[in-house]
Amino acid sequence: MGVKICQIKSSTFLKKSIKLIRKMILKFKSRDPRRNLPIDLYRKRGESNFVGLFERAFLQENKKGVGGRQFAVSGFGVADFIWLNLSGLSSFKNNKDINPIDFFKNHPLMAFEMKLGDWKRALHQAYRYSYFADHVVVVLPMNKTTAACNNLALFKYLDIGLWGLDSDKTITKFFTSHSSVAKSENARNKAVDLIGRKINFRMFAEQAQSFL
Repeated sequence: MGVKICQIKSSTFLKKSIKLIRKMILKFKSRDPRRNLPIDLYRKRGESNFVGLFERAFLQENKKGVGGRQFAVSGFGVADFIWLNLSGLSSFKNNKDINPIDFFKNHPLMAFEMKLGDWKRALHQAYRYSYFADHVVVVLPMNKTTAACNNLALFKYLDIGLWGLDSDKTITKFFTSHSSVAKSENARNKAVDLIGRKINFRMFAEQAQSFL
């Protein structure tokens, strides 16, 4: 079943209604079958804890948006964490019909790949996300960033960001990708539609109507 899309008439409506989903964290529940193997159980738990630590640190700095873990776009892998930035509403003019899906497509989508040490594998997986995400970042424990930093030129060449995370939730940004658009418009549209279906725009719009 396709997404039923409502038309939003003004940026004033958006400014009020967007409060309903400020800093919303979604549960995508995607699974990687390779992680069902017993030898991966310990690593899976460690990486899951690391993703949770990053999520808490990231949300301390980012107050308006929609995010979630284990976000899968068919053919492009499973991102450990994604974030759709919903700031910048003032750029829209009043009295202009805005399709909610299109509205989300006009906001930066970030995808993150996290590893406890294997930066090469992280970079390989992160590059796949650049087809559906506007900005992609590899996140490593701060004490595991030396080798990756020694190859920072490769991250810059591929336009994949590199951040480090301390146990005290301090994020160090060695490089942040400058890309402003995903490599594949079709893949990005699929990603945003997945987020839209999870939020349920019809219910979102009906609840937001009460503000008017």
